[in-house]
Amino acid sequence: MRLALLASLSASLLAAACADDGHDSATFATATDVQLRRAIDVARFQDAGLMFEVAGALFGGNQTGCPAVSTTGLVTTVTTDCTTDNGWTVSGKLVITNFGFEDGPARDPAQPSSIEAFDLRASRDTELQTMDGKVEARLDGPTEDSGFRISASIDVADSNLTAHTDGVMACDASEQCHYEDAWISVDTLGDATIDAAPFTGDLGKVTLRGQDTLVIDVARDDQGCFATTIDGAPRQLCESNLRAAASAWRSILR
Repeated sequence: MRLALLASLSASLLAAACADDGHDSATFATATDVQLRRAIDVARFQDAGLMFEVAGALFGGNQTGCPAVSTTGLVTTVTTDCTTDNGWTVSGKLVITNFGFEDGPARDPAQPSSIEAFDLRASRDTELQTMDGKVEARLDGPTEDSGFRISASIDVADSNLTAHTDGVMACDASEQCHYEDAWISVDTLGDATIDAAPFTGDLGKVTLRGQDTLVIDVARDDQGCFATTIDGAPRQLCESNLRAAASAWRSILR
C-alpha cells in the first residue's frame, strides 16, 4: 500500500459497488454544482482521506492544551471540550489505533489501523465542522506496498454540508482497486449507490445511481473540466466547481 494513496483518496478513488437498493433518493439533474462536487468527493472517499490525514498528524503524540493528545502503546486519544487558540469551540473525542505508517511509531502489521471519531464537533461564529464514525485499513501483507482494504462508515460536515460515506475499497499490490457495498449520502441531495468498476490510478469512470444516474469521466480537458452525463445528458463540471474548500480540521486539530 502507498500511504500517499491513502492520503489522496480524493484524487484516485473512482468506482464502487452497492447491493442495497434502498440508497437511491438523490436526483442529480436538479443538483447544484456544489451538491454534485460534494457527492463526487465523498464517492472518492475524500472524507475518509481527511481522517487518515488527521490521524497521520496526531498519532503517537502527547500534548496538553486544546485539543489534548495522549498516547499509550498503539492508541492515541484526542480529547476536546475546550476552545482553541484560534477561536474554535470543540467537543467530542478521536481515537487513533495502530497508525504507525512511514516514520510514525511502530505499527503491528497483523492488526488493522483505525480512526474513530465520537461526535467530534467544532464551531466558530457561523462555521460548523463535524466528524463522526470510523475508518479502518487492513494490509494484505507486511508492508505498505501490499494490497489493502479500507472500510468506512462516517459522517463529516465540510463547509456545513454533511455527507455520509459507507463501504469498502480494496486494492491489490499493483493498485488495481474496486469497491464493495458502497453508498453515499449528501444533505439536501439524498443517497446514491456507486457502481462496481475496477480502476487503476486516475483511469475509469465514477457512476452514481440515485433517482437518475451521474457518470463522470475522470479524464479532464485542458481547462480542468470533466465530461459528465446525467441520464445520458451532458453536463460539464470544472475543477473550480469540484474543488472542495480546505477542511478546517487541519487547523483545529493541529
